[in-house]
Amino acid sequence: MVKVKLSMIVPVYNAEKYLEACLESILVGKFDKELVEVLLIDDGSTDRSSDICDYYAKRYSFIETYHIENRGQSNARNYALEYARGKWISYVDCDDLVVNDYLSTVLSLVEKLNDNDILMFRFKKFSEYREIDLDTNYNSDEVKRISKDEAMYDLTLKEWDNFLWNKIWPKEIIERVALPVGKIFEDMSTVYQYFEIADNIVVYNEILYLYRLNELSSTHSNNLSFRYKSIKEVVNARREQISFFEKNGYIDAKLNAINNLVYDAISLIMYTETYKYVKGEEYQYSKDVIKAYTPHIKENGVKIWLFIKLYSYLPQIFKFYSKIHFKKKFSIGV
Repeated sequence: MVKVKLSMIVPVYNAEKYLEACLESILVGKFDKELVEVLLIDDGSTDRSSDICDYYAKRYSFIETYHIENRGQSNARNYALEYARGKWISYVDCDDLVVNDYLSTVLSLVEKLNDNDILMFRFKKFSEYREIDLDTNYNSDEVKRISKDEAMYDLTLKEWDNFLWNKIWPKEIIERVALPVGKIFEDMSTVYQYFEIADNIVVYNEILYLYRLNELSSTHSNNLSFRYKSIKEVVNARREQISFFEKNGYIDAKLNAINNLVYDAISLIMYTETYKYVKGEEYQYSKDVIKAYTPHIKENGVKIWLFIKLYSYLPQIFKFYSKIHFKKKFSIGV
């Protein structure tokens, strides 16, 4: 009997607008269906998403649907691992797309990996209001092993980032560190831990994944309280990540993670002071970060450089700007 090699996990929650496009993109291309399984985890959807999942599961033998109580994306992903039979794990968000021949390409690439390697590939962001080309015109099928120092640094770069879905994971690695349930940015809290466990990080320098800039998704919510919670979570996640980098000697990664943290620290301070939230631990930590940080236009950009200068030397102007900025941004749907 042929063993499943790749398990694709797709958490689904109220995604009827995009789900079919996502699944159709996965199905494009020729691949050995005995080597692949697609696990659709319906996380308590209240729209047509459940029916769409069931339709595809009935139509394709390698697609399975699981209906569970709504507990968030992290829980859905953890749940899927209990049923995943593949040696390798791929994640896809239900409002995103993959390029044509994604499954056949990934099946080919994992043949180049050792058992404890993690594969990382490029992605592209796209607007839901524009056409996107899913054709695959690869320049190369080569992969490159990089050092742990370089891999950790890459996690602090926007072109690679901490996402789960632009990487292929050995199941044995991700089973060792469960995704934290209830967190919005669970990937930022875990990916660096997976990288540390791995023997090698292997890079495929081509785009395989298309990330939709979806205004309706949780990470782009205009709900004020949700956004504030998100900013606090990001600050805490970056704080843990920076501590890890420092402890384990990933100096370049640590320094760039601090550069990234500065933007979030400024945002948290602005939110807290404008809307008079309780000045808790994250707020005080953010103030300490800004106080100790020397901004540079090259690393931070003019906008953040100016914010830090205003906050440090002209706090009243900083507060005035914050109120104008956020009152305009959250004038509706707060």
